[in-house]
Amino acid sequence: MTVKPSTITFPVFPLNAEETLHLFESRGIGYNDFFRDFISHPSFSTETIEGEQTVTLITLEDLGLIEPSPFPDIVAAVESHGYSSCPPALGIYLRLFLIDQNQSKNSVLSGQKESPDGAINVLSLKLDDNVEIPRMLYLRNVDGKLWLRAARFDDEFCYPVDTVFAVTSH
Repeated sequence: MTVKPSTITFPVFPLNAEETLHLFESRGIGYNDFFRDFISHPSFSTETIEGEQTVTLITLEDLGLIEPSPFPDIVAAVESHGYSSCPPALGIYLRLFLIDQNQSKNSVLSGQKESPDGAINVLSLKLDDNVEIPRMLYLRNVDGKLWLRAARFDDEFCYPVDTVFAVTSH
């Protein structure tokens, strides 16, 4: 997915885990079991963000990375370009607002062991040091259905240079 850095501004409002799942179900937004685990984690909170939020969609290539890169290198590149990771909950609101996401060319939802085609990864720092805890959210449009999924991975997992991340400004 080729994206030139672009910004998206959207509203944020209080939602707890139960309200989030209900809202997603009422709007036909899919999610995986990892997402349920992610929003149920004791460190997860929607209370740390409010009002209008803005994210920038950017690829690793836009950040100057020329080969697949592990998460710590991505965070360093993001920060060196004046951006920051997102609060973990921000992906919920981005998914609710971004309804015209490009459709993925790949319909496979899980088990790909790579960033899925067409995904927008919401760069956030991990909730917990346990690698069994979902670490980050990503948005997809698969066969016309919008998804917000959580992913588990370790610091060695490498993302291709065309991977799209949502980041915030300092």
